[in-house]
Amino acid sequence: DINDNTPIFSQAKYTASIAEDAANSTSVAMPVASDRDSGSNAELVFSLTPASFPFYIDPSSGRVSVHGMLDRETVDFYNMTVIVSDSGVPPRMASVPLEITITDVNDSPPRFDSASYSASLQENMAPGTIVVRVQASDPDLGANSLITYGITSGNSNNRFAISPRSGVIYTTVSLDHEVQSTYALQVTAVNSLATPPESDVTDVTVTVVDLNDNRPALTNYITTQTALAVLESARPGDAIGQVAYRDADGGALGMVSCTVGSSGNSNLFSVNRTDGMIYLLGTLDYETRVFYSLHIHLEDGGTPPLVGDGALFIEVQDVNDNPPRFLGSHFIQSVSLNAVQGDDVMKVPALDVDSTANAQIVYSAGGGNGTTAFEVVVDGSEAAIRLTRDASTLGTATFELVLNATDGVHTSQATVTLHVQDLSAGRNFASTNLRASVTDLAIIRGRATQLTILGTGAYTLAIEPPGFTAFAVVGTEVEVNTTLNAATNPAYHF
Repeated sequence: DINDNTPIFSQAKYTASIAEDAANSTSVAMPVASDRDSGSNAELVFSLTPASFPFYIDPSSGRVSVHGMLDRETVDFYNMTVIVSDSGVPPRMASVPLEITITDVNDSPPRFDSASYSASLQENMAPGTIVVRVQASDPDLGANSLITYGITSGNSNNRFAISPRSGVIYTTVSLDHEVQSTYALQVTAVNSLATPPESDVTDVTVTVVDLNDNRPALTNYITTQTALAVLESARPGDAIGQVAYRDADGGALGMVSCTVGSSGNSNLFSVNRTDGMIYLLGTLDYETRVFYSLHIHLEDGGTPPLVGDGALFIEVQDVNDNPPRFLGSHFIQSVSLNAVQGDDVMKVPALDVDSTANAQIVYSAGGGNGTTAFEVVVDGSEAAIRLTRDASTLGTATFELVLNATDGVHTSQATVTLHVQDLSAGRNFASTNLRASVTDLAIIRGRATQLTILGTGAYTLAIEPPGFTAFAVVGTEVEVNTTLNAATNPAYHF
């Protein structure tokens, strides 16, 4: 035999496919060739070109197998040539194309385009507002590359949602900067249809931008029960308190200026526009007025600004700046010779317009010859003058007694004249020209003076001239029957 026949392949082209995770020596294809010669002229030898591809062909059998690392994501198709030659001299050769397709396996996880995302949106936007779109890719094919997105942490109260296919994150509610200003979401991308599924995560920071949507409001001294307490002794220019307010907005939007509104008391108090300190401009008098309502105007730093108005209450507290005052400076009283030791012969009241402890009055005898026969004791709010011996032992006599009234700081005095007399014959006034002093702070129905009637028997009392109503006689007391004003009417005669 002579080598006059060339080897012939059984097919004009061979195609095969192999998974990218196939192990070395895995069979891929088996090209078949024949040679009509005989002997050494028919002995065939197979080879592959290019030899650099990750495949090996058995030179004797022509079996093609994996010989190296396959990665579909790097190279998904190989186009090679299988060469067969006989052993004749010279040898004859033939070749055929071998096409190998690398099929995909799920060997690549999804990967986000960025390790983190950040976005910001204004508060109060409508639900459904798009925040940001995250994007991941998977180099695998088909179902192995189908990515599903989900928010896996940080989504408090489910305020956000994500489109599972597009990766678009949007709001489900209207966000409020004052409730929460920043959200830290974690988003996962998973190729959920692959076996096994693989995933990647990314961080999404959402900042809620503050808007000027909250009005400033007062938070202190807003009721009479929580009023700002100020002593009436405070002086003009004194800082007496500070306005406190609330504005839920932040930064410059929450910076508030304070002013006193135009309504009432703006001439008595001022407020520092910046720090809210309250200053006294005039003088206070507890006995004239206890409560003040101050109109406070608040304005925040927004453009345009939001404003808030409220009433701030100030309570004036009493100091002991008023002495006790008797309702007269001189009192006259007749004492029957029949009175015995321990009898109260008269009661003298005093008035202190201060309050509480500052108005507690203590009475005492301050001198006069009456101290030998009379003592002064406190009886409720009045001074009771009490016999220390039987009047019959005194005989017909006149005694003077200086009466003290003190509130612990201030002291006032009045003189009491006591006539010890036989009151069994007739009825007469003890004095035909009685003088009394009354403060214009005296209250209506308050005692102005005491009438002393001498003798025994029935009597009636009346005021002349007829129609005079400024004072009234009740029993043997003259009482105030109108509001008194020393400036307009310093004296009454009747």
